[in-house]
Amino acid sequence: MGMLHALLVAASLAAGELILDSRATGYRWEDEWDFVTQTGTQTGNKELQDYVPEQVRADASGLSLVLQQAGERYVSGKIRSKRSLQELAPDGGTFGLHFDLPTGGLAPGLWPAVWILPRDAPWPTGGEIDLVEMMHRSGRPSTATSGFATLHFGPRVGVDAVYDGQWGMPLAHFEWREGSQSLYFSWQRAQGSWTLRQWVNGALVWEQSTDKTDRFLDFEKGKNFQGARREDFAPGAPGDPAEVLQRAFDTEQLHIIVDLAFGGSPFGDEADRTLQSSVFRINRFSVWADPPTARLLTTAKPEAHNLLLTGLGILLCLAIPPVLWNLASTEYIELSHE
Repeated sequence: MGMLHALLVAASLAAGELILDSRATGYRWEDEWDFVTQTGTQTGNKELQDYVPEQVRADASGLSLVLQQAGERYVSGKIRSKRSLQELAPDGGTFGLHFDLPTGGLAPGLWPAVWILPRDAPWPTGGEIDLVEMMHRSGRPSTATSGFATLHFGPRVGVDAVYDGQWGMPLAHFEWREGSQSLYFSWQRAQGSWTLRQWVNGALVWEQSTDKTDRFLDFEKGKNFQGARREDFAPGAPGDPAEVLQRAFDTEQLHIIVDLAFGGSPFGDEADRTLQSSVFRINRFSVWADPPTARLLTTAKPEAHNLLLTGLGILLCLAIPPVLWNLASTEYIELSHE
C-alpha cells in the first residue's frame, strides 16, 4: 500500500501545478485577500455582527477570524479573495482550505461559512455556492458536529429558489471529524461545460455538471419556488441552475469568501446573546491548476515503514526530490490522470 501510494503521489504532483500556497515562504494573507469592512445591516440577513479588518488576525501559521461581543452588537472578521477563480485558473483548478471549527462549540446564532460569489452579477441570478455553512437553529440540519452545502440561484434579481422547504437547493450534508477539517473544491471545463466537485475530509460530498440539468432539480416532486413559475427553473430557462452556473463560470468573476457571522434573520430570537467570543481558524489555503483530464484524490499519509520494506520503495524514496516528498507526506490534495 505504501509503495503504491508513493507512485501515485509522484505522478500526481507532476499532473497539477501548485499556483498558490499559504505555507510557502513569503506568502502574505493581505496580498491575496481583502479584509472586509461591512456592517451586518448591509447584508441581506440582517446579522448582528459588523465586519472590521482588525478582527482578521494573520500569522505565520494561518489566519483567524475573531468574533467578539461589542455592546449590543458584535465585531468579527471576513475575507474575500482578491483574485477570482477564473484569474487563478482560467481553464479549471482546485482550491483547498484547512480549518478548525469555531471555538466554544456552535452556539445558537454562530454562523461560520465558506462560499463562492460573483464579483458583479446581481443576486441570485449570478449564483451563489455555499460550500460550508454551520448554524445551530431550529429546523436546520447542522450542529457542532456537522455542516452543509447549498446552491442559491434564481430567474430574477431577489428571487431565490425555495427548494424542498429551504432557501436554495441543498447540495450536501456532512459530518465533521476530530481536529482540523479539510475542504476542496474543483472546477473543470470540458467540451463547453463545467464539472464542479466538493470534498470534505477526503469524501466526495457532491458533484454536478452544467450539461446535465436533471441532476440538479427533480421537477416531479412539486417544489415551492417563492412566487416564481415552475417554468422559470426548467432546463434552459433563466433560472435553471445549470444555466446559472454555466454563465457564472463562463462570464463572471467568482471569488472565495470566508466569514464568521452571528445572528440575523435565519435565527430569529434564537441567537445566544450570552456568547462573548469565538475564533474561526484557517490553517492553510492552496490552489492548483488542474489539467483537463485530471481528477482529485485525497489520501492518507503514506506509511514510510512499508516503503522501506521493498527495494523499489527505497528507490522511490531516493528518486523523489525532498520537496515533493514533503508535500506527499501530508494529507493534502493530489492529482492523478484518469
